[in-house]
Amino acid sequence: MWNELDVLKTIAPQDVTEQELKLFAAVCEKYNLDPLTREIVMTKEDGKINFITTRDGYLKIAMRDEDFDGIVSAVVREGDEFEIDASKLEVKHKFGIRRGSIIGAWAIARHKKRPPVIVFVDFNEYWHSTDAWRRYPTAMIQKVAEVAALRRQFNISGLVAKEELKEQQVVNETH
Repeated sequence: MWNELDVLKTIAPQDVTEQELKLFAAVCEKYNLDPLTREIVMTKEDGKINFITTRDGYLKIAMRDEDFDGIVSAVVREGDEFEIDASKLEVKHKFGIRRGSIIGAWAIARHKKRPPVIVFVDFNEYWHSTDAWRRYPTAMIQKVAEVAALRRQFNISGLVAKEELKEQQVVNETH
């Protein structure tokens, strides 16, 4: 039989302590996320640990709630018609004929028993000069919006999405 901490040591940063590994194992268990399939990863930078999950990890957590009612999102560009009506909890977004630079992204996470959570994230606040952001800026900013909406709608705390970390904290861009 395998020892869980020994397995986690093989995928965690080399300088983690046994206590940090136990904490990571507890977070994985709490959210039922599988570190072996990279639904969640542990990073350590300047002595600080982060538990990073993908947008799909957040979606997996939300989908376990029987009242999850979907998520909708899109990227807003210059030339689009875009409006959030906060009082009506509605987003009106029509793509423009000539779409320019990315302004940001929005997401709506729905729950059958609670009002929808609407989030808009500004592209300039999140963009970093990493390979993933340079190659896939629309996908990256849309993930940030979706994670923020899912986190708020389903009260997911203790995790961070890689797209939200500052450039110097981004350790592994394979998620």
